[in-house]
Amino acid sequence: MTAEIAVKGRPILFSGEMVRAILEDRKTQTRRVVRFEPLGPSPIIPKRNDGRFVVEHWANQERSMGNFGRCTEVMCPFGRPGNRMWVRETWVAKDIYDDDPPRILPSTPECACLHYLADGPKRDYHGKTRPGMFMPREFSRITLEITGVRVERLQEISAEDAQSEGISYEQAMEFADEGSPDYVLAFHELWESINGKRPGCAWSDNPWVWVVEFRRLAC
Repeated sequence: MTAEIAVKGRPILFSGEMVRAILEDRKTQTRRVVRFEPLGPSPIIPKRNDGRFVVEHWANQERSMGNFGRCTEVMCPFGRPGNRMWVRETWVAKDIYDDDPPRILPSTPECACLHYLADGPKRDYHGKTRPGMFMPREFSRITLEITGVRVERLQEISAEDAQSEGISYEQAMEFADEGSPDYVLAFHELWESINGKRPGCAWSDNPWVWVVEFRRLAC
């Protein structure tokens, strides 16, 4: 990792709902599916070393004499504790820029008359809606510092962690069990709405996920 990447950080995409949760300091975690090609059906990620994880690939479901695997070191693609991430979100510029790609828009949000859809309706903004994946670094208004990285199965999330994922009390009460808010079930529904149709990423698939903990830095 170069010093430049460590300072500028890596981009990370969030929905409008999650952007609002970050701005309200309700969201301090995000889960992203681990991507690697296992040799067998039962990969195991047992330990961590400063953001690096050792992935053990086994040819069969169980370890046994003669069942040899191999280890691969995997680095969290979002960085390690102390690194930064900058948030990409859905945005709008004035319609006079509709024919211009993001890379040649004015270099500051003020000059581009930028509006972030997470803040509400476009009001007097009549430009086209631009997906967050096309947001240049200079237009990002949120910078996050990674405070922790770990790997776990998706379904291992606790109620406390679901709250840290931005699940509100009102959302959890929609899935109340005998009057008690169910944060995990609310997160389950949120996850399915975003990832449920992606192969291997549904809640029922219980994929390995990166758990990236962060704090929002002052603007």
